[in-house]
Amino acid sequence: MGFVKSTVRRGRRRLSWRWRPAAVRLPASRRAVTVTRSTGSGGRPQTPTGLPLAGGCAAVVTTTVVAGALFPDGETAARAAVMAVTIGVYASKVADLRAVLGVTGVAALLFVGFLVNDLGELALRDGTWPYLVPLGLAAVLGCGRRRLRR
Repeated sequence: MGFVKSTVRRGRRRLSWRWRPAAVRLPASRRAVTVTRSTGSGGRPQTPTGLPLAGGCAAVVTTTVVAGALFPDGETAARAAVMAVTIGVYASKVADLRAVLGVTGVAALLFVGFLVNDLGELALRDGTWPYLVPLGLAAVLGCGRRRLRR
């Protein structure tokens, strides 16, 4: 690859000159570059996992705040029902199972930390386990509904 002297002209005056790389002729096999994108079902481009995960976490945090404000401390079952509905709707709308699993995990942590215990204490007591089952079940049912709808 060599360098060629080139001049830049405007009108009749020569403004400047510089050294630029000489044109290199590529073989025919290297001229066209193809870009492939991962596609989901139906040939549409697949959304990266982080985007639905961030949206789902925002929805779960909002649900945690709303459930904490609507129901008093003793109504853990009602708080769990609100969280389960949110997870079920999210799982039925999002195709990425990794995002659904991540949002379900974040929802379980927020439920235990802020809706069952006080001030974000992540301690599982004997009475907490039965309330976590509907959260996971809602995620499974939401994913199943999405699969049946396709």
